[in-house]
Amino acid sequence: MRFRPPRFLTPFRPIPQVVGHTGSTGTWLFHAPEPDLYLAGAVNQVTAGAVPFQIVPRILRAWRPAKSGEAALR
Repeated sequence: MRFRPPRFLTPFRPIPQVVGHTGSTGTWLFHAPEPDLYLAGAVNQVTAGAVPFQIVPRILRAWRPAKSGEAALR
C-alpha cells in the first residue's frame, strides 16, 4: 500500500510518500523511502482503523533532517 496525501492538503510542507500497510485494530508499519524512516505503531482499538492515517502524517511533518549548516551551529 502506498500512502501520500494529495498536494492540496499539504501545500506548504508536503510529506513524503510512505509504503506499508495498516491493520484492522489501529496498527501500522510504514517505510518512507525518501528520508529512509520506518514507522511502526499501534493503538490497539478495533474502532481505530483510520488512526494511522492521522498519526503518520503528523510524525512525518514533525521529523525534519538537520541540514549540514544547522548541525554545525548547535
